[in-house]
Amino acid sequence: MVLAISIPDQSNILGSGKLAIFGAKVHVDSFPGDGTTKSFALTQDNAVLGSEVVKVDGVPKVEGTDYTATHELGILKSIDFLTAPASGATIDVEYLYLDLPLGGASELSLKEDKDKGEINVDCSYSKIQIEKGAKIGFSFKDLLTVGDINLTTYFTGEIEEGGTYVRYTNGASKSGNIVVLGYSKEATLAHGAEAPKRIILIYGAMPNSLDIDISGATKSFDLTAQSYKIIDLK
Repeated sequence: MVLAISIPDQSNILGSGKLAIFGAKVHVDSFPGDGTTKSFALTQDNAVLGSEVVKVDGVPKVEGTDYTATHELGILKSIDFLTAPASGATIDVEYLYLDLPLGGASELSLKEDKDKGEINVDCSYSKIQIEKGAKIGFSFKDLLTVGDINLTTYFTGEIEEGGTYVRYTNGASKSGNIVVLGYSKEATLAHGAEAPKRIILIYGAMPNSLDIDISGATKSFDLTAQSYKIIDLK
């Protein structure tokens, strides 16, 4: 897959494209049911709408049928059940939350290597091309961020932060999750001001290579991923 990355603005690390890209982590909130409470607020500030997996006593629940995902501009705030979970029930909500801004993009293409065939999803705010299959591959190019050592350690190596300096030590590659927010206009203007039109969740991204320009903050790296989801907001 190919991601055409626009150089992001240093002030917000998003860029001039209509896609804003973030690293994301998994979090699980657990709540006790009391037979009365229907609304359960999530503990992470930047929870991603559509990434939630809701279970009551281990039984999966469906958004729109069992609960409503309440959000503000694509940030998931609470899970609101249509019927209050029973007293003594355990409510588990697993979700992604935005952890690290990675950059901006004007186009996103995903490629899966398995079956022949192609699905084109095109719209005014972004272009997404998906080739059917099982193995998902993609690449970032011309990525510029503030705090580029932190970005590097998101996928490889370790970081130590002291009082005088931050030290990066290279190491084995590690997987991460990526969230792409697609807006109807430039991400630098839209992020935080309007809800995204589309959210792409990429799970288990692992770098094949990571190139760092020591003289600046420009990077390119190829990734493969385990799975992805596409959420279109109504």
